[in-house]
Amino acid sequence: MGRHVDRLADLVRACDEFLASREDVPLALQHGDVCPENVLVDEDCRLTAVLDRGFLTVLADPVLEMALTSGFFDMYGPHALRTDQRLTDLFVEAFGAQREDVLRFKAVYALIGANACSGTADGHFQWCAAVLERPDVRAAVLGQLERTRSTAERVLTDCAGSVLVMGRVGCC
Repeated sequence: MGRHVDRLADLVRACDEFLASREDVPLALQHGDVCPENVLVDEDCRLTAVLDRGFLTVLADPVLEMALTSGFFDMYGPHALRTDQRLTDLFVEAFGAQREDVLRFKAVYALIGANACSGTADGHFQWCAAVLERPDVRAAVLGQLERTRSTAERVLTDCAGSVLVMGRVGCC
């Protein structure tokens, strides 16, 4: 995957930190593949069933389902990114989720999903790699990592006024 996604190690580290930061969030059963093909409705468009529980049906943070549903709803269509962004907007507004958290969960899934593919020519692998290269996803994921690093650098001071900056000790 590292040949297909820039700064993969940083993305993995940031996703790991993100998941660790959400350990206290109440978990709920998540379907993991809500898309039009898996939702049955009656003639009045009332939900009658959700099908195809399987690969990513897990107890998880509900924001994961928002991230997956917005991405999977029109995964390969010509307007997939626009549909994803519009559904993300709706979920953020309707449920009060933080947009950056939805985007971070997209990255988490992309890392999981890419590793479940049969190879790099697989369309799903390519979709996952593209998610990890999306500017909005990268900003949400890597931005948190950079903020964490910046805060750590400001906090690491000793009593003599020396500061650790980019791995070097210097005088203030």
